[in-house]
Amino acid sequence: MEIILIIILAIINIPVYKYIKEWLFESDEEFREAFKFLITPDVFSLFKGRYLRDRIAEFKLGLLFFLCVITIAIEFYLIRSLFSMFI
Repeated sequence: MEIILIIILAIINIPVYKYIKEWLFESDEEFREAFKFLITPDVFSLFKGRYLRDRIAEFKLGLLFFLCVITIAIEFYLIRSLFSMFI
């Protein structure tokens, strides 16, 4: 039952994820560039002179993932506590 609720919350929250993405990244190009930086080893970015941009982009991706997971977790515990009050 709990897994099903988490999956439902993950699907329902897609507009929230898009809002968080738009809040963190100015454009879709910046979002795609962040994924490129995530795949590229930091040493290559250091030699290309883009190490700071690499670190900031990876931080934004990590923050996006963290905020999406926290959103689901908070909603899950709120719903679970509401159900426990009535059952």
